[in-house]
Amino acid sequence: MHLSGDLGASSAPSEQTPFSDDELRAVVDVAESRDLRVVCYARSATSVVRALKYGINIINLANYPDGEALAALEAAKDRAVVIPAIGVMGTLPRQAFSEANETFEPTVVIRYFNTSYVLAESGVGVAIVDPLSPLLSGRFNLAIRPFEPATQISASVVRSRKRQLSRAAEAFLREVRVVAGEINEKLVSRSLPRSSRASGVFAGEIIGRDKA
Repeated sequence: MHLSGDLGASSAPSEQTPFSDDELRAVVDVAESRDLRVVCYARSATSVVRALKYGINIINLANYPDGEALAALEAAKDRAVVIPAIGVMGTLPRQAFSEANETFEPTVVIRYFNTSYVLAESGVGVAIVDPLSPLLSGRFNLAIRPFEPATQISASVVRSRKRQLSRAAEAFLREVRVVAGEINEKLVSRSLPRSSRASGVFAGEIIGRDKA
């Protein structure tokens, strides 16, 4: 179920929560009475908090968590699983703009980064994306610049405490670490300011049409 708004619904954008507590409680009660598990899409901070409050333990996205939502996720970390969709790209730019005392008012919020390349190339404006996506944007005529300030992002692997990983899973994780290291080297080797190069991982990229 979608607890928050979504990008395609102008009446309820992603950071709003159209579901009330009573409506959510009713849905969960019906699901539990039929021995069904509830999985939700929760983009807004309020939707994340409400999902955890009513025992929804599989949460997709969580794009715009605030302090309360992060605290609720931390408290529920032994029972809840968040399946992100690079949600930090919704939070980190806002935080950076706020710390710089600048207003963050995006003209367009899109779901897929490929769409941002098309818009930027057509001259609509610039886009803030993650640092990995531009590695695959070679067919677009774009200028790419590092986003500052640099921000460290940590990735984690979630596994069961009750079951040992299989040999295949262990091999997969080793491969992930190798590939992640190779990608990080590509990012660091770019022509970046020293402040960004020092951390090795940065919040994102700013892309715009290359006029050269």
